[in-house]
Amino acid sequence: MLLLSFLLSGCWDVKQADEITYISAIGLDDAEGGKVKITYMIINPEYGTQPNSSTDSEAFNYVTFIADDFHIAKNIANTIMSNSISYVMLNQIFVSEKLAKKEKFIHWIYDATKATEIRRDVDLVVTKEEAETYLSEFNPKIEKKPIKYFPEKAEINKLSGLVPYNTDIFYYFRITELDSDLFLSIYSSNDEKLQTSSKTEPYSASNIELKGNIDFTQFLGAAVFKKGKMIGTLNGLDTMLVSMLHANYQEKEYFLRSFRDPFDEDLTITTRLNTIRRMNVDLDLHKKNPSVHVTSPIKVDVFTNHSMVDYAWNMEHRKKLKDYLEKELEEEYQSLFKKTQEEFGADPFGWSIFARRQFTTTEAFEAYDWMKKYPQMDISIDIDVRFGDFGRQSEVINLKRLQE
Repeated sequence: MLLLSFLLSGCWDVKQADEITYISAIGLDDAEGGKVKITYMIINPEYGTQPNSSTDSEAFNYVTFIADDFHIAKNIANTIMSNSISYVMLNQIFVSEKLAKKEKFIHWIYDATKATEIRRDVDLVVTKEEAETYLSEFNPKIEKKPIKYFPEKAEINKLSGLVPYNTDIFYYFRITELDSDLFLSIYSSNDEKLQTSSKTEPYSASNIELKGNIDFTQFLGAAVFKKGKMIGTLNGLDTMLVSMLHANYQEKEYFLRSFRDPFDEDLTITTRLNTIRRMNVDLDLHKKNPSVHVTSPIKVDVFTNHSMVDYAWNMEHRKKLKDYLEKELEEEYQSLFKKTQEEFGADPFGWSIFARRQFTTTEAFEAYDWMKKYPQMDISIDIDVRFGDFGRQSEVINLKRLQE
């Protein structure tokens, strides 16, 4: 028994849940004097655990202060809190767009790699407004727990392609250090005025008009980072297009979007797009003008058909729809390629992984300088649409007979 008692000595510093203050989200804003403004979203671990618990207790609170880094921040916070600060439940780091666009941003976020409590799968989210404002005005009406709200919101939007898939800080550092591609993070806002201030584009915030009394915190589109610094944004549709062609495409992702009906431009058809298998990327990098040609087979399921055109059984109608969808997607991709080359000057699709295979050594690839060559490349794409389902009821009714 005496020998067994020594095995219990490792628990001498154990702490109970009610003795720890858990941080579920951190907000970062620019501050003067080489410092950073940090906002902690503090969760109440006991909220909602008991069926008869008091409704007066808050699910979360927040505190904002100026600090030198993540480590000093914990000490400052503990001057006003009785429990020790812990990052073990941290899920998101929210960074204001203003700070993300500064050269010094990478120095602040790099501190996250030094804190042993911060997991490498923590999502990096850029907020259109100040991160302090974003978190302080966060007031969900249904799901009150931030530790569930933000991760679940991010996951469902990643699967639909409206935000990028790989957005964790580990991937941010990996892409930045490789210095070949762009990194895309989640772009968010909960300010209604800011959400409606952008240009009208498909799947942009200004195209989505919401009414009601629920929380309007919005995850939509991507913040674009080059060499560790934010340089621009992509709307929801462009983010979806990037996800479909990305080298790290996830088969569980599904992309819902609508197109104009080729038989009636006043109507739309809603489709689900899935990349059937990894696209073929044909590279010719050793000629004077390097070229990239992408062939992507896409499965299309048609969900709505307001024009009542028989796409399921009429082969002529089906061919016209196939040609139309391929042309629309290819034109959208050509526009996106042009934007990435002229505005961003780098590759958001992760194609450098295919380019590396054409070089015998890592040094040879780095000497080629993929990021520098990308803006001058001749990029083309062929979309191969293959139809799946046309809905549970694929036959359409005879409107003329019905009206008669």
